[in-house]
This record gives sequence, C-alpha cells and structure tokens, in this order.
Amino acid sequence: MKNAMHIKCSFGRRASVLLAVSTIVAGAMHAFALGSGSYVQNGLVNQWDGIDNAGIGTHVASTNIWKDLAGSIDLTLKGSGAWNAAGTGLTVSKLSAQGNTASSAYRTIEVAYKMTSSGGRILFTSGCTSGANGTYYPRAMYFDANGTKAYFDGSNRDTLYVPWTFNASAFHTMAGVYNSSHGISRIYGDGEKETSGVKLKNSWLIGDGKVSIGDRAASAAYPWYGEVYTIRLYNRELSEIELRRNNRLDVLRFNGGSGLDDTRLSGGEPQFKVSATTEAGMVSIAGGSASASVETWVDDGDVVSITAVPEANWSVVGWVGDTDAITSSSGNTITVNVSCPINLSPVFANGNILTVSSDLELQTSVTCSKILFTGGYTLSAVEGAKVTISDNGLGIEVRSGTAKTTCPIDFGTTTSGTEQPIVVPSGATLNQTGPWGGKADLRLVGTGKLQLRGDNTFDGNMTLTNGLVDVYSDNAFG
Repeated sequence: MKNAMHIKCSFGRRASVLLAVSTIVAGAMHAFALGSGSYVQNGLVNQWDGIDNAGIGTHVASTNIWKDLAGSIDLTLKGSGAWNAAGTGLTVSKLSAQGNTASSAYRTIEVAYKMTSSGGRILFTSGCTSGANGTYYPRAMYFDANGTKAYFDGSNRDTLYVPWTFNASAFHTMAGVYNSSHGISRIYGDGEKETSGVKLKNSWLIGDGKVSIGDRAASAAYPWYGEVYTIRLYNRELSEIELRRNNRLDVLRFNGGSGLDDTRLSGGEPQFKVSATTEAGMVSIAGGSASASVETWVDDGDVVSITAVPEANWSVVGWVGDTDAITSSSGNTITVNVSCPINLSPVFANGNILTVSSDLELQTSVTCSKILFTGGYTLSAVEGAKVTISDNGLGIEVRSGTAKTTCPIDFGTTTSGTEQPIVVPSGATLNQTGPWGGKADLRLVGTGKLQLRGDNTFDGNMTLTNGLVDVYSDNAFG
C-alpha cells in the first residue's frame, strides 16, 4: 500500500505564542487619530465622512454641507438632520441630507451607522438611473420595519438577514458588492461575509434622481432614524481583504475600537495582527520563535515574512487562509503585505496521495499518485506550479460535493496506454478548468458529473463507464 499524503491545517486556534507584547486598550483609542484618507483609495468615487465632514480633516459643527471628499456631490443638511454631539456623524430623522444630482454607477457601497429606531427604512439612496441594455445600477440601502433585514436594491429586495438583533445603541458597518450585471453578489456585516438570505438579483430604480440620506424625498413614507457616520462608494468590486481593512478603520475612528482584538493604534497609526497556525510542524513570523501557533502586531503597509518549519520528510505544498495577501513565495517562506488582520496556515504533505480537505492553493509543483477531494473544495496553484500524477497512478477521486481543479494536472509522463480513473460518485461533480496533460488514458467511474472546461493536451483516450460529461471546451478531450 502506498503511503498517504496528509494535509494538516488549522484556522481556529490562536495566541499560544505572542511575539510582540505591547498592549493598547481598545476602548481608550482616540477616535480621530486616523484621517479620512486612510481607507482604500483605488476606485473611490464618493465619500462622506462624519469626522471630516467639511473636508479640512476635522469636524466642523457649524456647516450645513456634508462635503463629498472623493467626488463632487456635496450634501445639504435638511431640517431633520443635525451633526451629533460627538462630532462623528449625522443624526438622521427622515430626509436629513440631500445632493443636487444622482451618483454615478458604483460596484461597492460601505456604510457605518447606528439605527436608533426599528421603524427605519431608507438609510441611503444614490438616485442612479438605468444603464445600458436595460440594466439598473445599485442605488439604495433599505431596512425592514424590524431592523433585522437589509436590502440593497430597492423593491427587488436583494436580502441579507442581518447577523444581529435590533439594538438602538449598537454600532454597525455594512457593505454591499455588486457584480458586472449590477446585482448584489456579496454582503458583509461588521466586516464578516454573510451568506444566509442573500438573493442575487439585478437592481431596481428607487429615488428621485438625487443622493439622499434618511429617505428618498421629503414627502416619502420611508423614514430612517439613527446616526450615519460614513458612506463610501467605489466604482469596482472591493476584495475581502480591502473590505476588512475599511471595516477595522471604521470601528477605530467612529466607535473607539470597541470589540477589536486584531486591530489597534500605535502612535496614532493602525497596527494589524498577523497570525499563523498549524497542526503539523511549526511556523514563525518575521524570524521569531517557531511554534504551532504564533502571532505578532505589524504596522499598516509593512511586509512581513512567514516561514513554515516542516517535520522530517514533510514539505510545504501550499497555504490556506488569506492567500490574497501573499506577495511572494520562496521555498517554505512567504511574504505578506499587511493592510488588515491576516491569518494563514501552511499545508504540509508527506507520501503519495494529495488529499484536498479545504480550498488549497499550491505554491510549488507536486508529484503524487492520486488527488483525493474529501468534499467540494478547490485545488489551485500559483503561476508555474502544477500537479503531476505519476505513471500508473490512481487519478482523481471526488467523494462528495462539487470539487474544482483550476491548476494544471498531468496524468503520467512517460508511459502511454496506462489508464487512470476519474471517480465521481452520484450527486458529486468535478469541475475542471485548469489544463489536463500527460500520457495516460482516463476513465470516468461513478454516476456523477465531470465538467471539462480546460484547454487540454493529454495524449490518451477518455472512456465513460457511467455518469455524465459536460463539455465546454473545444480541446476538452486533448
């Protein structure tokens, strides 16, 4: 029997070793230490900031204009709106602020707020008009009467069942991300991605063609009550890491850092916690002591190295966690650009079976006898890395769910005429987009589904025993 290759990684355990021990109490952080320009700037088209409400870096209580810091849509305060006593935002009661025009199309909206009445309706409407080909651009953030659902597209009601019960004193941030069809695709509550109750639909026009806060017009019957601290609109889809960064800065600036354990201020500038954990071997950060779990504080924008220390006869085949933050990889060491809290775990392997038990991005090429998916996970690789299944190998097996291969895979390298199975049982799917090459014949075994989307070059034949093959590529069969 061949030796097994085991993937061992962990996300849940924290803080058995602390590499930096200076501490700041979150509740004592100074709310105004960070400026309105600290957020992600790429694609920012409109920004209203309660602390920098006049565009001079500090709050001006005497102004009746909420300055657009990124665009040209300044909002005029209405009689039902007034700056809060803390100088951090706008107290809203019905229509409280309005511009003269609609915003342009946007793909990400971020809002920090506190809803003081469960009867709230329209917090924000951008008044966008219809776009090309009859599609509509996103334009509203709307709450139901109980404050327990949030909609981002007017009466089409692309829905998020918000992850908190109504609390008149609770500070929250919410973000909506729209796809190329201008329908909601991702929603984040307090910096965490939400999936329950999210419906993906195109937008529906609401409003009177003007950017408005608190309602869509003075005579409308959808008043919202509470405080609005900031609204940001971007012309592109922000990544999860970018959204996490902006959320943490909102909590620091507008809520004193309350509840944060992975972000703090040091000398008036943000620091983020970087952590790494593993259940096989050890890890270290920035050349510090190696352990099964390590963490350290890193200044915003700094680059830090994370090194995996394998056990004997083991090697690093990839990393899981916030892999988008990885800027380079060399051997067992990666470098990470720190612009928000980061958590990563190395994937150690040993033997001949590559077991994929979570989404896995290979950092180096791997040779194995078989790829085993224990569920609906994705196997990918950085540019230049691939998987080679050895001559007389055992192919690919999917046990359940929809597994995906986006990296190159070669089936055998020297021996033609040998056969490797692709095992996909009933109810399971293997979705292939990375190119398949090699010398071996392939046989689909089981009653599941194989989806071939790659530009394949394998020399052997493909035989269908049972199951279904969906073909999406002209070169699907090599």
